[in-house]
Amino acid sequence: MNALQIAVLAGGSLALGLLLIGLWLVPAHPALASIAALVPVRRVAAPPPEDLYDRAGAWLTRRYRSPLPEADLAVSGKSAERYLGERLVLAAVFALAGPLVSLALAQVGVALAIPLAASVALVGLGWWLPSSLLRTQAAARRLEFVQALSAYVSLVAIERSAGVGSVRQALEEAAGIAPCWPFLEIRESLELSARQRVAAWDGLEELSAHLAIPELEEVAGVLRLAGHEDAQVAQNLRALSQSVRVKLLLAEQARANAVSQRMGLPLIAMALCIIAVLITPTILRLLTLM
Repeated sequence: MNALQIAVLAGGSLALGLLLIGLWLVPAHPALASIAALVPVRRVAAPPPEDLYDRAGAWLTRRYRSPLPEADLAVSGKSAERYLGERLVLAAVFALAGPLVSLALAQVGVALAIPLAASVALVGLGWWLPSSLLRTQAAARRLEFVQALSAYVSLVAIERSAGVGSVRQALEEAAGIAPCWPFLEIRESLELSARQRVAAWDGLEELSAHLAIPELEEVAGVLRLAGHEDAQVAQNLRALSQSVRVKLLLAEQARANAVSQRMGLPLIAMALCIIAVLITPTILRLLTLM
C-alpha cells in the first residue's frame, strides 16, 4: 500500500467519523404514529433536545447549582437548558479559539503563542456573552409588555364603562382582543386563576412576579383595592394607564438623550485628532530646538 492509498483511506475514515458525529448531533425524526403509541393518555412528554445547545444544556443542567435568571428566561421564552447550552458551547468555542489561531499562524510561518491568561479571558467572555444578551432581550421584551399593558388597561376601562358584568369578564374580554404575546400571557394567567378559583388580580400578581414586571403588579393592586363592583374601577384604570404612558415617554426621552450624547463622541474624537495633527509639527519643532 503506497502513500496515496494510505492518505485516501485516512481521509475516508475521517470523513466517515465526522458524518457519524453529525448524525448523532442531529435529532432523528421518528414516525408520528410510533410516537403517539408510546405516549400515554393525558400525559405530555417533554420535547427532545433539538440541537447542540439543547444537548449541552441538558447535560449541564443536571450539574449546575448556581441560581438562574428565571424571570429573564420566562419573559424571553427561553428554556434553562437552551441558556446553559449557549453558555457552555460558546465558552468551549472561545477556549479553542486561541490554540486554533496559533496553529493556523504556525502553518504560514508565524510563531505566535496565545498567553494562558488570554485563553482564560476568552473562556470568561464566551460564558458571559449569552447572559448579557439574555438581559438585553429580557429588557426589550419587558418594554414591549409594558407598552401592550398600557393599551390593555385602557381596554379594560372601556369594558367597565360599557357596563360589562364583572371585573373578571372585562379583563378576559379585553385580553382576547389582540393576538400579541403580552395579551396571550395575560389571558393564560386569567384562565389559570379561574380554574384555581382565585381572584383575577391574584393571577395577575403571580404573572407579575413570574415575569418581573412591576407595572402589572400595580394593575393588580388597583383591581384589588377597587373590588368587584366599585364604580371607580374605570377611572382608576384610566389614571393608571396614563401613568404608564408617562413612564414610557420619560424612558423614551432618556434613551433618546443617551443616544444623542453617544453621537457626539465621534465628533469629539475627530476634533481631538485634528487638533493633534495641527499641533504636532509645532511640538516637534520645539523639541528639536531644545
